[in-house]
Amino acid sequence: MVVPVAAGGALDSNARLVADGMRAALGQPIIVENTTGAGGSIGVGRVARAAPDGYTIGIGQWGTNVANGAIYPLAYDLIKDFEPIALVATQPFL
Repeated sequence: MVVPVAAGGALDSNARLVADGMRAALGQPIIVENTTGAGGSIGVGRVARAAPDGYTIGIGQWGTNVANGAIYPLAYDLIKDFEPIALVATQPFL
C-alpha cells in the first residue's frame, strides 16, 4: 500500500489501520510504504505506473487525489487511471 505522504500523519495512521485489517482478511502481509514528495504526486504516480495486477494499491486524501490534478500537470490522469475502492474516513471542515 503506497501512502503518498510522510509517516506519522492522519493519512499514514489510517493506512496502517486499514492494512492491519487487510492482513487478517487476506491472510498475507500488507506492506505500507510512504513515498513522499511533490505534494503526494510522486507516490500517486508510483501507483499509476504499477502493473495492474492487484498487488499495489494507494490511499490518498483530497490534496493528493483532487487538488494536485487541478493545480499541476501530471503524467497520469486522476480520473481515468484510478478506480476508487472505499471511502475510509471523512473530515468535515465546514
